[in-house]
Amino acid sequence: MMQRAFFSAFAAILLSATLIQTAAAYPSTARSGTSTVTGTYRPLDLNLDTLVDGTNALDYTPSAGPFSFQVDLTGTFTGVGYSASGNAGTWRLVLSEAFDTEITSNNDGNVIYMSSTAPGLQVGTLTYLGGLIVNSGALPVDGSDTPLAGDFFELFTTAVGNVLQVNCDNIATCNNFDLTGLQDLQHIGPYVNVTGAGIQLDGERLNEQCGTADDPVPCGLVRGLTASSVPEPATLALLGLGLAGLGLSRRARA
Repeated sequence: MMQRAFFSAFAAILLSATLIQTAAAYPSTARSGTSTVTGTYRPLDLNLDTLVDGTNALDYTPSAGPFSFQVDLTGTFTGVGYSASGNAGTWRLVLSEAFDTEITSNNDGNVIYMSSTAPGLQVGTLTYLGGLIVNSGALPVDGSDTPLAGDFFELFTTAVGNVLQVNCDNIATCNNFDLTGLQDLQHIGPYVNVTGAGIQLDGERLNEQCGTADDPVPCGLVRGLTASSVPEPATLALLGLGLAGLGLSRRARA
């Protein structure tokens, strides 16, 4: 009986440890994030300071890549040159080396870097998912600043070198991380999916500083990007399962 109880406790702890290791593997989940976007539409500035959903935010294979990062953010908006402000709704920020072959990633110990070999390379997208609410003033009646669900902006590097840095607790899992944007990014948009015509740049709502839909240039900035992760609550719960198994085995022995 005593031997059976011992093996039961050992099996419970081993199972718990295995599940914890699985939970800690990539991808990791962000618990906070913030960014500021200026010059959106004609013009609309966003202060995205609250993370909505960071599920599978960080994905990277150590020493090999590829690197990708995704978070959903919300916050506030303000009109520039007119009186309007309110809830910015939800915006999905995606950064990945998959957008351009000249965007690369590597790690130095427990630190991951995503880098650019030149300015003007696409490194991500910013997509409006919906939910913007005007709390004060009004958007222009011509709709030039009105976001539509599915609008997305292409994001481009502004310099050669590191785009962002991720400090991991352990490069093998990076279950806990702090991410910092190391350069401002420029954007062009909004792009829309036109029925029968595919993806097109919406010249009617394009920021005037970006030129025209026929000859667009990056304008506006995405700056101040940060994100971080904390230990998954599931990890502590799984450890509790192992300890509970040990307690049951002791009760059976008694």
